[in-house]
Amino acid sequence: MARIFKITYPVKGPGGKRVRRKSRKWYVAYRDEHRVLRRVAGYSDKTATMQKAAELERGAERRASGYTDRHADQRKRPLSEHLTEWHKSLVDRGTTIKHADLVTLRAGRVIDGCRATRWPDLSASAVQGFLAGLRDEGLSAQTRNFYLGAAKQFCRWMVADQRAETNPLQHLRAENVKVDRRHDRAEFGVDELRQLVVAAHDGPDWNWWRWADEARTEKQHLGISGEARALLYRLAAETGLRANEVRSLTVGSFDLDIGQPTVTVEAAYSKHRDQDVLPLRPALAGDLHGHFRGKLPTAKAFQVPPSDKTAKMLRADLARAGIPDTTEDGRVRDFHSLRHTFGTLLKQAGVHPKDAQQLMRHSTITLTMDRYTHGVVGDLSVALSALPDFGPDSAEPTQQRATGTLNGTAGDGVVTHTRTGEPASTDNKDKTRPLHCALHCAPPDTSASGVAASPTPIVTPIDTTGAKGVSPATVTKGPVHGGKLGKTDTTWDGMTQHETRRTEQPPNGFEPLTCGLQNRCSTN
Repeated sequence: MARIFKITYPVKGPGGKRVRRKSRKWYVAYRDEHRVLRRVAGYSDKTATMQKAAELERGAERRASGYTDRHADQRKRPLSEHLTEWHKSLVDRGTTIKHADLVTLRAGRVIDGCRATRWPDLSASAVQGFLAGLRDEGLSAQTRNFYLGAAKQFCRWMVADQRAETNPLQHLRAENVKVDRRHDRAEFGVDELRQLVVAAHDGPDWNWWRWADEARTEKQHLGISGEARALLYRLAAETGLRANEVRSLTVGSFDLDIGQPTVTVEAAYSKHRDQDVLPLRPALAGDLHGHFRGKLPTAKAFQVPPSDKTAKMLRADLARAGIPDTTEDGRVRDFHSLRHTFGTLLKQAGVHPKDAQQLMRHSTITLTMDRYTHGVVGDLSVALSALPDFGPDSAEPTQQRATGTLNGTAGDGVVTHTRTGEPASTDNKDKTRPLHCALHCAPPDTSASGVAASPTPIVTPIDTTGAKGVSPATVTKGPVHGGKLGKTDTTWDGMTQHETRRTEQPPNGFEPLTCGLQNRCSTN
């Protein structure tokens, strides 16, 4: 049984008298798997030291029983080494170096913020405290989710690579980004998109530079013409291609000489890591064919600048077209807004949601309909116009079948207006439909006025032949009182049996056609 204690040591007290004083730190005494007494330093906190004592004793018992902890060595290694090996694993799996650097940097920042040096030091509560600090710094919920996602991805890799037994961050959930949006994108209107294309086509070349070598000793100047920018914007708005996907396109990626022109995005550059073949509109395909004339298949289709310079290029064209880069409600317009425009135009054109999902290349229909399609007030107004007018002065008739309530008169099949008392409709062919039951009511005669006469109820005897040797003798029809057939007296060889069978004739409009029971008459 492990025990915790404090060491005492002598010190000089008042008057030079020697006294014994306890240490600030607790210590643990336990026996290892060989029954050798061991003493290990604990913590200044008693509870933490007790937990460490329990772990030491449990480990000794496991080793004594032959159990080997395969994660023990991994727990002793610094987390920085695990992060380096995780980064290498991401790159070896096919992840781009840029993305591997990004997620490793985020996970490393979470670990440093939690002051964790080894795997046992990483806990969910510490990560939650770090994320709360990011919120206090003003970072959005989306950014905090990125940090949490990177840390959880690292922990999942630790478990999958058999470096850890459990994932301490498994139960942590991402925040709701809808309550803290910082960078909502706005779609382009049709007229705005046309103005942008014209302004880019008539505008000057957009030039920038980049380092020509990794040593950064020589600069390389590049540029994109106005005509190319106009085609670039049209391609993004008509296919929904992302900026990085457009950067990867070569002239050979376009197949423009077939009946249905297409553009192919290779799996290495597609976001969902699958080859995408997208159709092109004939008008755009014709303009691209002229733009690519004389270029090799391996040549870049468009000289798209880096992401930060792409935003500057688009803002310059927006300013030239007189379109603000930020809407009145705070939404921004950037290159990815062209993809939002593509999804919104598909919705407004009435394209089936599943077809829109395939064109947008989304994994779920929710992402297509919620994130990339924007409602227009005019479209919503048209949808609301389909509702009836509920105003008190509305003269719009409401066609309903009488149910015996309000002003509907049961039996005539006509519904009257709730305020005027006049018939709501005169073209209802069913309101004078003859009323009869196929089983028990004879079809009524129709008078010259076209109104069906009252049906004649028919009562049939119940066949009880073989019951106690009696057979029916006579059947007498009882009188009809208030639309209800009275009691039927049936004489059985001198014995009278009073059978109460009430065949009630409901008014017209009270129940649908039913043929199940003999004592029910349909009114339909």
